[in-house]
Amino acid sequence: APTIGGRSLSITADVNVPAKGAEGVLLSIGGRTNGLSLFVQKNQLWFAYNNGDEKVYASSTEVIKPGKNLFRVDYNYEGAKNEPNAPGTA
Repeated sequence: APTIGGRSLSITADVNVPAKGAEGVLLSIGGRTNGLSLFVQKNQLWFAYNNGDEKVYASSTEVIKPGKNLFRVDYNYEGAKNEPNAPGTA
């Protein structure tokens, strides 16, 4: 998997949600010790990030509606340039 630690990132997903709703993983990347996931659960968008030392979870404040949606999450890295396991916020 590509290196994801030690940097800020933005993820955008263009999703068409069926009328009956849907749940599942939109993006998952990582390995045994770190990674991230963007997923829909209980009509909310969720972002999970594990840098090996810290886990960050963030969810949308709005309920996902059926039809076309453009989802975006921004993760703001808060560490030094060469400190891959520093904390951040989403």
